[in-house]
Parts: sequence; C-alpha cells; structure tokens
Amino acid sequence: MEQVKPNVGSVVRVTTRWPNEWLFATSPWRDSVHEGVVVRSNAWDQPGTFKMQVANPNHPNPIIPLHRVHKLEFISGEGSVVSDTVKKIEVKGSKGNVYVVTKVGDQWHCTCTGFMYRKACKHLDEARKANV
Repeated sequence: MEQVKPNVGSVVRVTTRWPNEWLFATSPWRDSVHEGVVVRSNAWDQPGTFKMQVANPNHPNPIIPLHRVHKLEFISGEGSVVSDTVKKIEVKGSKGNVYVVTKVGDQWHCTCTGFMYRKACKHLDEARKANV
C-alpha cells in the first residue's frame, strides 16, 4: 500500500486510529483527529513518522506514525509518496552495545546517540556494507 507523508509546511487534518483497550469500549478502535501545520521532525524521531504543530496546549507537537494514519486531508500544501519497505539490522558497537539500524525507503536511521546529533555514524556504514 502506498503511503503519503505530508511535506513540511503543509496544513493537514489527520485522523489516527489506535486499538481501543478500554474494557467497556463499544468499538475496537479509538480515533484521534489533529489539525495543524507539519513541522520539521527532530533527528531522534522514529522513521515513518511526521511531526505537527497543533492548537492543543497539552500536546502542541504530536508525532504521527504513518502506520496509524486512517485519513489524511490536505488543507494546503502537498505530500510525498514514501516507501513502505522497512529493513532493520542489529549492529554491535565498539563497546558491546547493540544498535538498530533501520532503512525506510532511501532513508537510514540508527538508535545510537551519534546519529541522533550528527545524522551519521559508523553503524550505518556497517549496515550499508551488509547490503541491507
């Protein structure tokens, strides 16, 4: 299935669908609606997500996982088609820590702090060599 990720600056209304775990629920799903501007994600945000700025003072910058998007409406702006191909590999660091390198479409991500701050690390190089 083709997924569309809204571009930064787009104004969207997005409905997300989550499992309803409430004991007395009348529906198996719980929907949440967010309306606002898509803003730049942080380096440490998970792949396959986008960040919004909304008018809710309790949660002004929700991070929306694409796999939870049930309905996406563009008020202004546009989106880009993203690949739903996700590949993951565990890479052992020099001090014995294990990091998860993820490739979503053409984008690479790593769980190490080096990637969080620099968007690059040696674990990505190892994963690329392993032909992930």
